[in-house]
Amino acid sequence: MPDRFCVRKWTLVALLAVSAGGAQAEDDPPDPSKEEVFLECAEGWECALVLDNGKTGIWTVDAFNVFPQYGTPEIIGLDDEGRCHVMIGYSGKWTDKEVIHDGAWLGGLSFGDIDPRIEGPELYTGGQKGHLYQVNGYKEGVLDCRLISILPGREIHTIVAEDLDGTKPGRELLVFTRPGGIFSLSPTGEHGRFVTEQILEVDGRVRDAQVLPAPDGAPKEIATVSRNGRLEILRFQDGEPKFETIYEAPMGLGRIEMSERSTIQHVVLYSSHDDGRILRHERAGRRAWTTECIYYGPQGARGIATGVFSTGDQETVVVFGYSGRVEMLTRQASGWKRELIFEDRDKGHWLKAIEVDGRNTTREIVGSGYGGRIFLLKRPPGYGFSEETPSEPVHAPEMKPETEPSEKTGRAKEPAPPKGAAAQPASLRIAVRANPDQLERLTPLSYSGGFQTKTAVYETLVRRADDGSIIPALARTWRFEDQGRALILELDEAAHYHDGTPVTSQSVVWHLRRWVGLPEHSWLGLADRVRSVDIAGASAVRLTLDRPWAALADLCAINPAAVQGPGALDGEGKFVRPIGSGPFRYLGSEGAISRYEEMASERVLEMHSVDSAEEAMELLESGEIDLVYDGWYELVPREVARRYARDIAWQVRAVPGSSVFYLSFGGEVDRETRRAIARAVDRGALIRDVELGYADATSSWAARALTTWPRSRYEGEAPKRMKSDVTLTLIVDEANERRVALAESLRDQLAGVVTLKVAPLSAKDLGNRVRQGDYDIRIERTWGSPYDPELSLRARFLPPPSLPNASSERFFGVDPRLTELVAISQGIVDDAARHQVYRQIQDFLDAEAVIVPLYSPQRLMIARLGVPLPRLGTDLYRADFDVHSGDPECPTLETEHESDSNESIEAVEGHCTPLLLTPGALILKIVV
Repeated sequence: MPDRFCVRKWTLVALLAVSAGGAQAEDDPPDPSKEEVFLECAEGWECALVLDNGKTGIWTVDAFNVFPQYGTPEIIGLDDEGRCHVMIGYSGKWTDKEVIHDGAWLGGLSFGDIDPRIEGPELYTGGQKGHLYQVNGYKEGVLDCRLISILPGREIHTIVAEDLDGTKPGRELLVFTRPGGIFSLSPTGEHGRFVTEQILEVDGRVRDAQVLPAPDGAPKEIATVSRNGRLEILRFQDGEPKFETIYEAPMGLGRIEMSERSTIQHVVLYSSHDDGRILRHERAGRRAWTTECIYYGPQGARGIATGVFSTGDQETVVVFGYSGRVEMLTRQASGWKRELIFEDRDKGHWLKAIEVDGRNTTREIVGSGYGGRIFLLKRPPGYGFSEETPSEPVHAPEMKPETEPSEKTGRAKEPAPPKGAAAQPASLRIAVRANPDQLERLTPLSYSGGFQTKTAVYETLVRRADDGSIIPALARTWRFEDQGRALILELDEAAHYHDGTPVTSQSVVWHLRRWVGLPEHSWLGLADRVRSVDIAGASAVRLTLDRPWAALADLCAINPAAVQGPGALDGEGKFVRPIGSGPFRYLGSEGAISRYEEMASERVLEMHSVDSAEEAMELLESGEIDLVYDGWYELVPREVARRYARDIAWQVRAVPGSSVFYLSFGGEVDRETRRAIARAVDRGALIRDVELGYADATSSWAARALTTWPRSRYEGEAPKRMKSDVTLTLIVDEANERRVALAESLRDQLAGVVTLKVAPLSAKDLGNRVRQGDYDIRIERTWGSPYDPELSLRARFLPPPSLPNASSERFFGVDPRLTELVAISQGIVDDAARHQVYRQIQDFLDAEAVIVPLYSPQRLMIARLGVPLPRLGTDLYRADFDVHSGDPECPTLETEHESDSNESIEAVEGHCTPLLLTPGALILKIVV
């Protein structure tokens, strides 16, 4: 017996005995094809050997009915030498039928009815050489295989067999490769040959995928996990694959598994981190995905299996990885309980929950890894049966909430936190910029009361995703008709207002008619474009427009587009109380404090209205609030965030923002001078000196996080010194210390390119100078999401409405060619066609240097240690309090700043970007 294994045996003597496979003499190895071979495992379990492959690792394992004439599914294993093992079970014995000898590892594995010429489903596999095979089992007990595709220079890691693309007949294979690519294969060629088409090139390597539940005939969604640390949802829209990132961290994700209890309305996924964390992701109804860490395990977490493995109705997950240990995690009221049930002789790689033993009421677990073995973990015969137990076990009970539903809301309460985590407070206290005198009259039809408060209470019909795309909110789907002159929105039939009344087409039409056509709302182009708002069915609304208009961007605006419920008004149409359908119900206010109840959990959110960042930080220091974060108004000063980051009693977080600081020019500054300034600006130095590292550089109109906007041709280019012998004046608000610091940093940086004089002015004088065009350069800032990129673009480059409205005038010094391009783009309702015009707009900005984008400030958050943190995205109004990021999803990051690059600071996109910043620290995207 090897010494290494002896040490392991004595270390674990209290839990496990040494594996029986390891205890066998080398000249007398166990043979599971002749008899049932047991391995030692924890009490209450049995472990049987399915295959001993010697020193050849087995990477992927699963179970399918390859031979339909047999009652028991076959266990499939793929090994390091390119062999596919089909293990046939019979009375505890397992016979290995090898098929395929590719000579290099096989990894991807799927089973589905893809080929219409073959009765029943087929097995598909591929691996390191890029060879994709089809394997078929016949009633005669024989297997055959054929090579159906070769992907030169590509490793095949993941395969999905399903009807995924509604534009193609029948089912197809989706193959994920390294280098990152997605290929679609369908048996539509001549004589049933498979046609291979690359449909996308992607970042990272997709290691695993799960097809999510969907209504009959509806497009399927695929959840994928990648080496680049992303959990993404892949959908096909009109035949085009689209990814939505629902979680991201600077650490690779290994496997993904879906709960057997998942339904169309309630999906639970589990994923493994390379660093040993096990995450739980949940989507209930229309709510956004939430993520929690349920286990901090050994490095190298890989396999995950979920199902019913014990009596009772607890949620259970089994994990396996480089530690070689199979551990079961069971959710209890106090947190997640861990139980060691087996240890293999080497590192683990794969787990699956299967059903191959009817003598108990639970699932079995099949695993494989570097040890070259396939093992089967199962409960003993009779486990779970009693006189009341039905003769057939039931393995997937209906999905239930983690706790009983609230009597008030009928929705599930917040699930219990992981064991050892900070207890959830009964209320969470935060600071917001809001007028306390207007909180009881909180309505989207008035421009007062606070953006964050309204976003908590009200929902828009559509909203912005973190990448800037439009996604469903109260409207599930939408379509344009009459060449873009009509917009039909299908509402979510499950949506309700806070008073319990349903969100109907009638109530939405009633709200829309209260603001369209009014001059105060004409800063939204849609307000002037709508000719009628009509009911188009029990759950559909039709907006008829006077011309084609890209209306969805307007409908993301909280004021006035967020929908107010009819219960907000009395019988005479007077406002009575805030009633919306958002995540929080308004409870009331007293002085500067307003209270909101979270509909999903009944937790209370206290919002303390403040006038300034200084006041917010004073409340945090004094213990009167728990959390401060940036929204439309920034409440966390950069220097304060850096100071707090050094104190272990505080949590400091930062995520990519969406607004952009940029330079604008007066009409007398010539093109060559503008271009010289644009090329000479060192954005990394500005971020270091002015933002203390809390920003992301951009040369484009929109922030990098808003990937729906095309990037500048100069993005990432190092500064170039182009001499221009001119003297220019940069006017700036003297009361805005941050902009004054930015102006002075630009002056020093551009010395030798232009002579820049900084002129601090009062707000009144600054406004007059701008309106008169009496300036050379000024500093502006886009509005950020949900307005960017489209609405800020309109406000800056299209003429303002003729009547006074809620938006400030921003149309100064615009090239008419640019105005024409922007006007054209707003009349295009097709996303692809409109984005082509956006490409022309960005190219025009690059060529003419009409403006010079500098950087996008990040959103900062400070909380005392132990306080659950919300998820901050690029929408400056939103904070998702259903997602408590904290340390489980956010490891800290420290590094040094490099200032010699124009784009030396890169946005870290995704779930959250935790920071523990030293002075001048740099935020980097890390790919491990």
